Amino acid sequence: MTEKDEFLISKGSFLVDRERALSKLMRFQMPDARMFLLPLAQAAVASGARRLCVSPQAGGIELSFDGCPWRAPDLKDPYGCLFEDDLKGERARHRELAVGLLSVMRLKPEHVSIAFSDGTADHALYVKSVTEEHLESDLVVSPLTAASERYGQRVRMLIFVSMPGPFQREIEHLERACRHCPCAVEVDGRLVNPIPDPCEARLRLAFSKDGIEGEALLSPRTLALSRVELLTYGIRVAVEQMKLPSVQVSAWLRHDGFRKNISQTGIVKDERYEAAAALLRHEAEKLLLNAMREAGLLCKGVGRALRDPRQHERWIPWETTGLAGWLSGARERILADDSIERMSLVVAAARQTCLSRKAELWKGDGLLSMLTQAPLFFDVHAQPLSLGVIEDQRRWLGGVPFLPHLSDQVSEGLAVPWAVSAADKRFLEEFFGADARRLESFRAVSSSVELAPALEETNLLVKVSFRSGDIVGEAGLSLAPHAQASHIRWLQSGYPHAVTVWPLGGLRLEAVVDNPAITHAPRPGDPGEEVARSLAALMEAAPSAYRKIASEYDPSQSTPRQAMIREHLLDLAVKSWAPARGEWTAHAWLDEAKLFRDAQGRMLSMGDLREAAARGEKALLHPSPHPEKLREMTAGFPDHIRLLFEGSDLARILEPGKPQGQAAVRPVSARLVEDPALRGPEQFQEAEQQAERPAPPAQKQAQEKAEELAPAQPPAVTVAEKKKEPSSEDIGPEQAFRRLLHELSVRKACPLSPNEIDAVGFVNSRGGPLLMGSQGQGWSLNLEHPLARRAAVAGNLEESLPYLVSIFYTAINRARPDITDQQDIGLQAALAEHLLAADQGEKAD
Repeated sequence: MTEKDEFLISKGSFLVDRERALSKLMRFQMPDARMFLLPLAQAAVASGARRLCVSPQAGGIELSFDGCPWRAPDLKDPYGCLFEDDLKGERARHRELAVGLLSVMRLKPEHVSIAFSDGTADHALYVKSVTEEHLESDLVVSPLTAASERYGQRVRMLIFVSMPGPFQREIEHLERACRHCPCAVEVDGRLVNPIPDPCEARLRLAFSKDGIEGEALLSPRTLALSRVELLTYGIRVAVEQMKLPSVQVSAWLRHDGFRKNISQTGIVKDERYEAAAALLRHEAEKLLLNAMREAGLLCKGVGRALRDPRQHERWIPWETTGLAGWLSGARERILADDSIERMSLVVAAARQTCLSRKAELWKGDGLLSMLTQAPLFFDVHAQPLSLGVIEDQRRWLGGVPFLPHLSDQVSEGLAVPWAVSAADKRFLEEFFGADARRLESFRAVSSSVELAPALEETNLLVKVSFRSGDIVGEAGLSLAPHAQASHIRWLQSGYPHAVTVWPLGGLRLEAVVDNPAITHAPRPGDPGEEVARSLAALMEAAPSAYRKIASEYDPSQSTPRQAMIREHLLDLAVKSWAPARGEWTAHAWLDEAKLFRDAQGRMLSMGDLREAAARGEKALLHPSPHPEKLREMTAGFPDHIRLLFEGSDLARILEPGKPQGQAAVRPVSARLVEDPALRGPEQFQEAEQQAERPAPPAQKQAQEKAEELAPAQPPAVTVAEKKKEPSSEDIGPEQAFRRLLHELSVRKACPLSPNEIDAVGFVNSRGGPLLMGSQGQGWSLNLEHPLARRAAVAGNLEESLPYLVSIFYTAINRARPDITDQQDIGLQAALAEHLLAADQGEKAD
């Protein structure tokens, strides 16, 4: 119906029987009449009180408080506000007072007196029943004066309920409901809601936005379902259970705009409630990110500590001591930074999220993707282990083997979770079902189950099968290739051994090889005859995979897929090109592939460069062959252009920031030392030593075949050369801090400009804020702030730097409105990749 269709039928008025209406309200409001202190306390908070004193006495109970007093005209009819609209909440304190009076009247007190001073005179309202009240003004003896002397403050309002005590139940209701009240509440001189310690910003998070205040924390009590207290005017009105999408929390939300239902024990689900719930969901997501940071910082130290069997009872301790017993001191223990128990709580909360969102966990969502890479387990070598690694292995292993103890007999290439407690075993069985079983039974079953030598990765560009005698397998090229080496999964007649990171002359293959003669997972640098045969079979099949992706290569397309195809083809080009001779040692078809980008942005092939050189022209090539928008995604990968053309007569390399005629030339060996992505592992030296030893004829023939397909390896970097690279301690904490920020900036994970990063520094200001400075004048991280102090004094700067960067960036996010929370999530992902790369580097060393 439109406004034009509306018309007035009639108008009039009706009368409400005030006494009957108040009687009905009195019966339906507050399920327990002895909760009357709650609305009276809300009336005090709504009046702006900073201190509320409750004093039980022999003849009644007294409430005194400061704030803005009532006016005499407002209390001539104390219940009138219940029959009026108050959309703006301007009469909230009058409504709370009326609700409190109706509740206490159910207990039939002798009377209730309300004394107040409006600055010019003292007044008192005396209430006998819902129909009997009168207001007296210009009191000769004011009770406010005596109350001010008793409580040591200027009392502006005083409520006295005259009825016999004791008031134990009333006070219990008040103490439970006022824990998060902004007003100090004292009962008989005892403060019942002390100000909490400063919010510890990793497992607890305080927040405030648009009139909504709150706090969320991880707790073993709320691992499966969140418990949320809803407060208005400082008093808890309701407790609700919610299922949050990120992580479950124990939380409270306070908003003076919440509307209570008629029973005064619930919140109306209106737009204010929905806004508060949306804010809690957002903050819970940030809390999960903080928890993942915490796990990354703690995992190595906790793994080392858990090697001591005496520490096992501290891992997920509520499983053994009981939740009630552990919670009695949980808050103090967590804030005392007990690393094992802190990580237990983080891991337990994150695992519950994995269980509740299992169906979408592997779909690539940014937050869930980080969760799959978080250290939620330790393996049987006490090293951190993620769900992603376990799941990748499960696809080809056919199950998830675990052990309830440490074991040095298990290959490091096999990811075997360590069930430190019953909770670890229970999660594996809930998450993986029948696939999770003890390693011993897994070995017994797998001996009779043949696993196919097939690649099951979902992000392969291409894969090819091969067979050489009794050796079978598959080789593939990934859409997200590793930074330097190939990954080979070894089988023995279907029995799995492990995955080995193997240098194949710069090629980045995903492969599975089944050789019945291999009895263990081989390691690079010590290949036996059967390993050499396996590698020769793999390398014989690999070129066909490169030919297949070359048929899909289109240099005119600027897509990530084409960039990754180009990366793989450049791997093969570096391996197959002899710079000194200027010719191909193998795979001459690469001569026509347009893999190089010149200074004008044109794509050129090796054949184009040779033709230009024959005409006396030397092309100027960009250091990256990819379009500008795709260059950052390949940062850290091999520097193909320098490896191919430094010192070459075919092309020059454009140095960014220098005139085209002054392209600097650096020796390839120097570039290898500077770029970690190009350093050959120490196993190259061992392989060379192995090659110098006399080999059996069969092995020598197989090795020669492999060398024909893989003739060149990047120069190895010696241990002495590796030691020359400056560490964080060598260059100083500020420089190391800025260097990490620059690395994140290259990944487009840090929005600060290079000049802004160069201006970042450390300060020591006890009592100062975490972040000091301003935009345009340089930012400084305060190492004396509680969030930074422990990390700043930690012995291992390499481990504490990512945490310092994380809290620095979060503080920048708060200080600069142009930085979004999505960028914050991106930085956490980049930090996680940085830590993962560092861990892989340590294992390689």
